[in-house]
Amino acid sequence: MNHRTEVRPDMRTNMPRRIAALRVDRRGYPVPWFVQEVEGREPDFRIVDSHKLRQALRFSRCWICGGPLGVNKTFVVGPMCVVSRVSAEPPAHAECALFAARFCPFLALPHAKRREANLPEHAATNPSHLLHNPGVIAVWTTRRFTTFRNAGSLLCRFAEPVSVQWFAEGRHATRDEVIAGFEKGLPALLALDDTQWTEAEAFAVIAPHLPAQTEENNATTEHHGHDHSIVATSGSGHVPVAVPH
Repeated sequence: MNHRTEVRPDMRTNMPRRIAALRVDRRGYPVPWFVQEVEGREPDFRIVDSHKLRQALRFSRCWICGGPLGVNKTFVVGPMCVVSRVSAEPPAHAECALFAARFCPFLALPHAKRREANLPEHAATNPSHLLHNPGVIAVWTTRRFTTFRNAGSLLCRFAEPVSVQWFAEGRHATRDEVIAGFEKGLPALLALDDTQWTEAEAFAVIAPHLPAQTEENNATTEHHGHDHSIVATSGSGHVPVAVPH
């Protein structure tokens, strides 16, 4: 099948060379390395190549471009994953992850939902993947992670970060936007049968990694329904094995 050879014009500036080496779909989007080839179909970003999942974890390859990773491993995760420190996807290069946070249509569009229609029979999709855009995305760079299985899925538990950047709608997110994303995902976390979290404990985990407060944020934080200012130094509780994103 023929594919476009040029990326969308808005992506060309400062595109990482590893991303530039990927093939391009007919919309002009680089096709991530993890996408499975399905004969007779355009690349479908929802279909994960399970062989590449194992390769990424076994041989420390970037989930997005397929190249070898260095000492740093970068995860693209939602606020609840920051609380749980669990990701359904392997890590990537920092530059590849930052590009995805800025340009991936699913991550950059605030009301995006993962389509389930027209998937080929027996397509490999991870049941732990995001089903909707959480509103904000963390680009979390760490040097350590471990893997474990839960409910048939192979998951990653990542360690403390060396850097964290937050994005919303393809740009850097504000502190208020991250708190709003946290509040959006919190009810699903608290509804888990085996959860041992309270709202204060969950916020205490994410609080040290929020964007810096600005004068603009100071003017708007008070309008949130929850006062999180008093729990930022509280201790965190037990991390459940599986949490919503």
